[in-house]
Amino acid sequence: METIFEWEFPVASHLVDLERIDRELNSIPAIRAKRYLEELEKRAPLVYGRLKAWALKNNRLTWHKWKKKGIGEMKTDRPMNQLETIVKETGLEKSKADIILAEFQDYFKVAAEWEIKAKTLIVTSEDQVAEMKMARTGRLFLRQKRITVENTRKKLKAESVREGKAIDGIANVLKALIVPIEEHLDKQEKYAINKAAEREELERLAKEREEKRIADEEAKKLEKERLEKEKAEAEEQERIRLENTLLRKEAEKHDEAMNKERKDAGARLKTYSAKLETETKKREDAELDRIAECLKVKHERQRVEGLEKVFEKLIECPFCHNKFNLPKE
Repeated sequence: METIFEWEFPVASHLVDLERIDRELNSIPAIRAKRYLEELEKRAPLVYGRLKAWALKNNRLTWHKWKKKGIGEMKTDRPMNQLETIVKETGLEKSKADIILAEFQDYFKVAAEWEIKAKTLIVTSEDQVAEMKMARTGRLFLRQKRITVENTRKKLKAESVREGKAIDGIANVLKALIVPIEEHLDKQEKYAINKAAEREELERLAKEREEKRIADEEAKKLEKERLEKEKAEAEEQERIRLENTLLRKEAEKHDEAMNKERKDAGARLKTYSAKLETETKKREDAELDRIAECLKVKHERQRVEGLEKVFEKLIECPFCHNKFNLPKE
């Protein structure tokens, strides 16, 4: 059964509590109740149809003028029993539906009868002992009916489960007999197709093997080239290493020779410098001696010249031949 929700009802249309709507409509002013019913007919036609059928059947909401044909109403003149509606909505096969109706129909009638009796049985005083006793009798009677209904439900469900198991067992046995035959006939039917598929599979496998062989050869070739390249690179690196080692050794020898040459040159320079310093000192001493001698000779010559000039100014005595200066006036 399709579940339909209308207007603002929190449950599906077929589950809306009609008695509650009846109570609420009778508790508000008639004008508001009529407006509600008009709105209900527009927005929830299925609920409105159920409410109309229920009200006409139970003589409720008599103040409202129902239309002859409302949306969502049953098209038959006789309203369908609620139990029959439930069974019909399940979609059961008619024979099974009839069995279920036969099992529960009486209980449904009992419940409907006691619904009317219960509404008329109202206790308002402690003196109503008979009414209270009747209420107890009815409650125990209905309790027993409820237990019987539950037991019937369990029995029918158990039978349904056993029936399902029997059906499954029979179906499994039949399938075990039929499936091998069906498979054999399927093979015969599709012999050409299967052969073609086998050939295609063999061709596919052969193609895959060939592609794998080519791929393996290509991989081997690439691996060989890689190894050769790595070997050549390793040899080149080794050659460069040996060449660098040789160059480093030659550089070390050259550095040693240069260091030795620098040391020897330093020693020679030191010896030459010392010799040069000695010779320079000798030359300087000799030059100083020469200069001193020259100065001595010069001073001696100047002294002599001075004496000569002095002697030139002396007066020689004609008699003794001694020379002397004349005193200045």
